[in-house]
Amino acid sequence: ATQVGFALAQVTLLPQQQAATKQAIALNQISSNIRKSLSPKDILNTTVEDMQEAIQADRVMVYEFDPQWQGTVIAESVTVGFPEALGAEIVDPCFAKGYIKPYLKGKVKPTNNIYEAGLTECHIKQLEQFEVKANLVAPIITDKKLYGLLIAHQCSAPRNWETLEIDLIKQVAIQVGYALDQAFLLQQQQEATQQA
Repeated sequence: ATQVGFALAQVTLLPQQQAATKQAIALNQISSNIRKSLSPKDILNTTVEDMQEAIQADRVMVYEFDPQWQGTVIAESVTVGFPEALGAEIVDPCFAKGYIKPYLKGKVKPTNNIYEAGLTECHIKQLEQFEVKANLVAPIITDKKLYGLLIAHQCSAPRNWETLEIDLIKQVAIQVGYALDQAFLLQQQQEATQQA
């Protein structure tokens, strides 16, 4: 009976180990692709495309904040058949009050079903215009400031985000922050050189 117990434990552990290995490979590949460019636009476009492929989400996008905590979708990879959000300006009057501090601390927010998550009617309407049923949000931090959000959307149906997916988007968002820091520093150096 003990041996059967060990065998069953190994059988159930194997898929978890395979998923963790797949996630580690995806993180390494995405990080490598992000670091190939020093252009912020290329970094963000690579990120959304690679993340969409890695977690098989209907949409992955980067939302950049302005000084008033409103923002614009500046990069997007979306499955054909769902509305595009690229360039959309989104105003969320409640964001500054409840979300900035947790995101600055690295909070990742999975929402498996927007209709069962206690979201405000205003927030639900913002998501409905892009046919979002579930989302996964991770902060992008540059220069110790909240630059924006890396967001995965499931539009076809609600989705139970797996722990490995939540961890992957968090790790990728951290890598994007580092890559953007380097890209912005390079831009500043180039501008200073041109001025000199």
